[in-house]
Amino acid sequence: MASATSALLTRRCGRCGGSGKYSFNLMDHDRCYGCGGTGRVLVTPRGQKKIVPTCTDYQKALTGDLLKHGPVLYHVEEIRWVRLQYMTAKGWINQQLTLTRLVDGKTVQMKRPYEKVTLLEQLPNGGTRETREMIKPSEEMIGQLAEV
Repeated sequence: MASATSALLTRRCGRCGGSGKYSFNLMDHDRCYGCGGTGRVLVTPRGQKKIVPTCTDYQKALTGDLLKHGPVLYHVEEIRWVRLQYMTAKGWINQQLTLTRLVDGKTVQMKRPYEKVTLLEQLPNGGTRETREMIKPSEEMIGQLAEV
C-alpha cells in the first residue's frame, strides 16, 4: 500500500491553512474538523473517480478496508488480538487495528472491542434475535492476526 499512498494527491487544508489546528472546544481542543488535525486533505485529479471509503465504522472494519474516521481516510493494514485492557461503553478492548493514513502515509494504531454476534432465531414479527458474546483472547491468541 505504500506505493498507492505516495501516488495520492494532497493539498493544504483550506480551513486551518495546513496547521491542523482551528477553533478551540473542550472535546477536541483545537483540532481542525476539515482535515482531522493532519493539515492535509486528499485531492481527486480531474477525470479520476473520488476515493470512496468501504467502511465508516471502525467497529466493523476488516483488513483491506478503506476506513473513513472523521474527515480522514485510512487503509486497514491488519487486525491483531490484544490482552483485555479496559472497558469502554461498547465493551472490553480486545483488538488492535494497524492503519495507514492516506494523506501522509503515517501508520497509526487504534484499539476496539470485538464481539461475536450469533443469530439465535427468527421472530414471528419478521425480526431476528441475536446474542453478543465478548471474546476473551487466550494467551495463544495474543499478537495473532484476527480473522474476523
